[in-house]
Formats: sequence, C-alpha cells, structure tokens
Amino acid sequence: MAQQALTDLGIKKLAPPKVGQFELWDARIPGFGIRVSRAGTKAFVLVYRFHGRARRVTLGRYPFLSLGDARARAQEALGLVASGRDPATEKIRARHTNRIENFGGFVTHFIDT
Repeated sequence: MAQQALTDLGIKKLAPPKVGQFELWDARIPGFGIRVSRAGTKAFVLVYRFHGRARRVTLGRYPFLSLGDARARAQEALGLVASGRDPATEKIRARHTNRIENFGGFVTHFIDT
C-alpha cells in the first residue's frame, strides 16, 4: 500500500490508469485514501475494520468534496467505528430513510396539488 501525504495539487495531477483503478493512501489518517478510476473519476475512500471484517466506505467524489472535508468525514467515520457503529451501514440506512421521506413528500405534494 503506497502512502504519502495527500495534497490538493497532488490529487489534481493524478492521471487515470490505462486499465482498472488504483488507490493512493494518505499518510496522515490510517485507511483514508483516494481511488482513481480508468475514466478519471476520483473518490475519497476509507477502509476500516468492524467486528473483525474489513469494510470500505466512499466518502465523496473529488473535486465536489475537498480534501479537508474528506479528511473530516474520515475522522467522523473512524469515530463511529470507535463507538461501535459501522459507517457503511449507517450511510446505507440514511440513504434508505431519505429516499422514503422524499417519496412520501412527493406523494403528499402530488395529492395536494
């Protein structure tokens, strides 16, 4: 696992691989890094262990999410792990809850109008 201190300039200069994808890991936060796809998409990721199993969560895409904000999200996620909660499961649960609330709001709005 290649590690280096991630910087905005370094991330901007990352060229996409010819095949597949690659990940570059941050030296400051364990398990935090950036994944670069063949299409050039860059996404911040966090790899951690939860109940003995390796887990991965995508924190957001670069440049929509800044490096500083991604590091903050990684720290929050690691805090959840330390408190016995799984960030990947919580992200899925929040997405599902939000989808239900959005659909319910849409139905209510549609019926009212």
